[in-house]
Amino acid sequence: MRLLSKKEILLLIASSDDFHQKDILNFESYQDNFHIQRLIENPEPRRWHPEGYTAKHIEMVFEQVIQQFDIHYKDFDLHKKDRTVLKYAALFHDAWKPECLVFKSDGNPSSPGHAELAATQLHHLAMELKNISYAQVWDLLKLVAQHMEYRKLLHSSFAQQQEFFSKINHPNLLCFFGACDLAGRLNSNTETIFEEAKLCYHTYIQEIHLAQN
Repeated sequence: MRLLSKKEILLLIASSDDFHQKDILNFESYQDNFHIQRLIENPEPRRWHPEGYTAKHIEMVFEQVIQQFDIHYKDFDLHKKDRTVLKYAALFHDAWKPECLVFKSDGNPSSPGHAELAATQLHHLAMELKNISYAQVWDLLKLVAQHMEYRKLLHSSFAQQQEFFSKINHPNLLCFFGACDLAGRLNSNTETIFEEAKLCYHTYIQEIHLAQN
């Protein structure tokens, strides 16, 4: 029997009517498939990912989206329909890390370019996803491509933040998802992470209001 490709398995998980349920997002059930086994075993730098492996991180980010959306969606001016975009982003944002895996001189793993590759690969299957509009597909692609920028944004000057925000369509999606990405790791301080994300987003909103007055 032919092994499913990674794209086919991810699409199978993502398009399930119950893909918000934790047991659906279970990479271990596909562990006999070479492509998904690579994702389960793909190492992460322990400094940023004490959970150790990419598939575990993806599951943890997915859980953060599910848990935090109803709590914080108003804080980020999100709409109920944004939940679907964020769930898909959680599933796909790091799914092509194994294809980008390199080891630095100090022995730590790195996956340069994985966000851009994920967006490119996702483009080929995104229209097959359920419950997502054409406009939301483009929001999803941009969010996946830019998700690594959020951490840089947090440590940028105010002027740098405004320049960056001017280049993206939905700062609220990026700030919320960036918080989920950071919180989806072992030993993370979820409350502090979301407070920082809200501050970052509302600083941007205040600047927009000042510019309009």
